[in-house]
Amino acid sequence: MRRFLAIASLLFLAAVPLSSDAVAQERQARSRSDRAVLERQFRERLASLVKSRLGLNDEQMRQLSEVNTKYEKLRADLVRRDRSNRLALRSELMQKSNPDHERVNQLLLEARKLARERLELSEAEQDELAKFLNPVQRAIYLGMQEQVRMQIERLRGMPPLFEDSGFGPRGRGIRRPPDGR
Repeated sequence: MRRFLAIASLLFLAAVPLSSDAVAQERQARSRSDRAVLERQFRERLASLVKSRLGLNDEQMRQLSEVNTKYEKLRADLVRRDRSNRLALRSELMQKSNPDHERVNQLLLEARKLARERLELSEAEQDELAKFLNPVQRAIYLGMQEQVRMQIERLRGMPPLFEDSGFGPRGRGIRRPPDGR
């Protein structure tokens, strides 16, 4: 009987972590589901607001949706690459020893390239929007897009590149390497 109880106890203890893992997985799935619902609701409200503020008809909304879908994928890739570049630059500048000048230069060149890509993307998007939105609608829409992007950045909590890093105008000053460059 003791042996049976010991085995039963071991099986019970072995099952507890599995059940807590299952609960954690269920919570994660529910959280993803909740997030998807919230994102869908947000997009629907935003679309309604855009349609109302710009005075768009159903055809214009369909076209706007197509342009948004196309450019949002491209923009997301650009944002991902830009963020990666900024993090690499920050990491290089925060080196305790002297930052690698060549690496910093490469990262700065990449930042310029990404800025050009961002401008080209914006121009292409504006050209497509001009096919079905008038200039006032496009200007209002640009402002709305910028407000949404700023709010998202605030919610993400991504700090500016040089904040509290000791570099740039808010920091303690630019750290000069020993060779004076």
